[in-house]
Amino acid sequence: MIHLSAAQIQECISPSEVILAVRAGLISESKGDYFIPQRMHIDQDSDTHLLMPAFGKKYNCTKLVSVIPDNKQRGLPIISGTVILNDATTGTPLALMDAPMITALRTAAIGAIGMDMIAPKEIDAIGVIGCGVQGIWQSIYASAVRNFKNIYCYSRS
Repeated sequence: MIHLSAAQIQECISPSEVILAVRAGLISESKGDYFIPQRMHIDQDSDTHLLMPAFGKKYNCTKLVSVIPDNKQRGLPIISGTVILNDATTGTPLALMDAPMITALRTAAIGAIGMDMIAPKEIDAIGVIGCGVQGIWQSIYASAVRNFKNIYCYSRS
């Protein structure tokens, strides 16, 4: 089984490759190639734990994420988690991956796919609300589908 940290995930796949993979995944899911049950959501005091499985013909995947607001005071990330990829036939674990990075890239890819479908081909600028993890990745992935000169960002902080 391989283990991919956030940095390794960023190094091994380009925004264009993620966008193509996510687009293919969306099409495949719309055809019913995957069974994606409702996620399990557990609240524990101020913390939230999420279990999100998906089952396909070749692979099964499970994302386990914890959202622990008090981790900010501990100097730890508020969101942490793991994605595990298994062989669907044997159940053998194939990969263990950093869930926050997988989530950030997947979400940015979906934004880029939407932009590619509905935004004019020629644009000069984009606007991004929020300058955190998602704002950064949305900007990077938007630049994979459109050429623009300026990014206008807004953040509360």
